[in-house]
Amino acid sequence: MKLFLYLLGALILLGLAVLVTDNNRFVIRKYKIRGSGVKKPLRITFLTDLHENAYGAGNSRLSDAIRRTKPDLILIGGDLIISSTAGKSRNWIRHTAALMQGIRGICPMYYVDGNHEMRLRDPEYGLEDCYGELEKILKEAGALPLHNCRTLLEEYGVSLCGLELDKDCYLRFRRKDLSPSDIEKKIGRADPDRFTLLLTHNPDYFRVYALWGADAVLSGHVHGGIVRIPFTRQGVINPCFRLFPRYSGGRYETETGEGKGKHSASMILSCGLGMHTLPVRAFNPAELSVIDIVPES
Repeated sequence: MKLFLYLLGALILLGLAVLVTDNNRFVIRKYKIRGSGVKKPLRITFLTDLHENAYGAGNSRLSDAIRRTKPDLILIGGDLIISSTAGKSRNWIRHTAALMQGIRGICPMYYVDGNHEMRLRDPEYGLEDCYGELEKILKEAGALPLHNCRTLLEEYGVSLCGLELDKDCYLRFRRKDLSPSDIEKKIGRADPDRFTLLLTHNPDYFRVYALWGADAVLSGHVHGGIVRIPFTRQGVINPCFRLFPRYSGGRYETETGEGKGKHSASMILSCGLGMHTLPVRAFNPAELSVIDIVPES
């Protein structure tokens, strides 16, 4: 009996140590994607789901880490803030503002909105002024919006597309259907002559993105599954309260079509940099992603 209690106590202490450690650190994870049509290597530093978190005074630990990755491009996948705290104090956005000022001028920077920013834009919540404050911070840092539009990175041969799904694509406990034609209505058709990189907050529709024509997808939203099963990348629950989500974090691959119409796509799903409704991380540290997109040959 004593041995059992000792083991139980040791497991509890280990769990607490993991929680304390994983809730206060981030790791840098590196990925490489080879792409047809890519003219020269492109290094992307990808951050998402900060949720007004802070790493060091003025977010200096995070901004210094971003600088050290020496990116050609910084992409932001949404949910920099927590919508439920918006406007409730003068400091509701200070950690995000500090980070954006800390990475200002490193390289070109683009962003899409996540479901939390979408809530600020929704007149139903009366938080449009807060969204305006966030927009001003991003603009002053040199970040450009990709609100259901695209830009051509001609030097690299990459078509960068930003997709923002409707709010009913973020429903809890169930998933709305989405088709490639729904994406076309928002951002048009994928360019078959260029490597198409899709930046979007919600990873649940990865296969639909591939059917639309994305060669690579960068996404976030699910926070790595919040708690991960040790020694695996399987998350336990996502922010929509779905258990054991298909996509938790890391790299995923899919293929669509057959024969000459066969198409392969990769998704880099970041575990994100913050937390909110369920403020816990276990076996699941926050993540800053570095993606090298290189020519196929």
